[in-house]
Amino acid sequence: MRRPSYRLIVWLSLGCFGVLGAFLVQNAQATRVTYWMLVYDVTDFTSIDAVVAYVQQLRLPIPIVVSLLEIGAFALTGSTALVNVGLYRIAFVLAFLGALSYGAWREQALRPGRSAYIRFGLTWLIGLIFLWSTVLIQPPSLNNRRQCSRSRMAL
Repeated sequence: MRRPSYRLIVWLSLGCFGVLGAFLVQNAQATRVTYWMLVYDVTDFTSIDAVVAYVQQLRLPIPIVVSLLEIGAFALTGSTALVNVGLYRIAFVLAFLGALSYGAWREQALRPGRSAYIRFGLTWLIGLIFLWSTVLIQPPSLNNRRQCSRSRMAL
């Protein structure tokens, strides 16, 4: 019986990692970067001129691309969930998938053979543990913090 190729095993493993990763990050939610330090809010930008002025005058360490995506998503849908939930979760999984796939192809090129399978399997498992750990230690979203502080004040 012919053994499956390394490439097939890697592609199937990456697919499984993506599915398991999507399950692990299903509750992850980011805080709006535009709202950082309570200086700006996505509702402040009602026109293109306001967005251009924001970009030109920005002096805070706010990731401008993510902030512009949030502003665009809010303008289109009335919510930043597309970026702060959807893109955030996808970015989590893709970051680990990218590192895993790079390591898999590099491993096969440098040290082909049975050890490549073993090292890839261990890397896959450690990557899954790291992804889960990253989700567990991520800071809660600002809305959750507000709800927690309100409930503490009510006590």
